[in-house]
Amino acid sequence: MNKSIIAKIGLIALTFAACQEESLTVEETNNSELTLEVNSDLNVSGMGSGVMMQAFYWDVPAGGIWWDTLSTKINDWSNAGIDAIWLPPVSKAQNGPFSMGYDPFDYFDFGSYNQMGSVETRFGSTTELQNLISTAHNANV
Repeated sequence: MNKSIIAKIGLIALTFAACQEESLTVEETNNSELTLEVNSDLNVSGMGSGVMMQAFYWDVPAGGIWWDTLSTKINDWSNAGIDAIWLPPVSKAQNGPFSMGYDPFDYFDFGSYNQMGSVETRFGSTTELQNLISTAHNANV
């Protein structure tokens, strides 16, 4: 039975060791009792090391307003601990303003040229995308 308890404690310690960098101290107080002390720093620092927000879904509103919509949410997300955002494909797509971007037409047109029936992508213009990126970086996202 002692081996079973020691094995379980060892597995728990191994699990914690795999999750975070931490110090682990095991003291044997007598033959039948173990004391396990785990010191872990759960504060994660650095951009992109915490929570990422998927900043799109399949039916985002068309009309080139999505980049501006996201820009208004950045500060709230940052305050909530989100430090990265996942954007949809930003280049011009074959279905123009109706496409979610997964059918690329021009990999270098982010909403600047009149192609495929529109200047903007479904999500907005190049300028709006650049503003979104600046807003996100200023909020450490």
